[in-house]
Amino acid sequence: MYCGSKDHMMKAIEHFIHLGATDWTFDTSRLEGTVRGIPAESHAHMAFNYQLLPGIEYELLYYEGDTRWDPPVDRGAHFISHLSYHVHDIAVEIDRLVPFFGHPVQMFETHDHTNDQIKDKKRFREVIFNTRLLFGHDIKLIQRIPWGDG
Repeated sequence: MYCGSKDHMMKAIEHFIHLGATDWTFDTSRLEGTVRGIPAESHAHMAFNYQLLPGIEYELLYYEGDTRWDPPVDRGAHFISHLSYHVHDIAVEIDRLVPFFGHPVQMFETHDHTNDQIKDKKRFREVIFNTRLLFGHDIKLIQRIPWGDG
């Protein structure tokens, strides 16, 4: 779920705790890539929970910087940003999905993670397809990249 700011994300977590989602993992990373083909950089602030929907990673996030692909939203608004899935080879999946969804609107790699489980161990290559009109949210593909691999 996208949150407009850190305050909004923390307020959402506060309410999710009342629903029994008490164990949250936090991370911040720098995103380097392109938005609609134009070089872009921003920071993603994320909170993850695995209790809310057993077997599914539930993510809250907000971005610092205006390098999101989509139009600016009310910074107080919360909305389902995307559904993600992990892939083995992101280039193969992009080629497979372009005929259906068009070219990705945002492509990036994560850097400088702050979470000790990820920091200096791995990073991620990610792409976002604009599928909001089709599904009510975007589709994000994620490829894990072991630390040191290009």
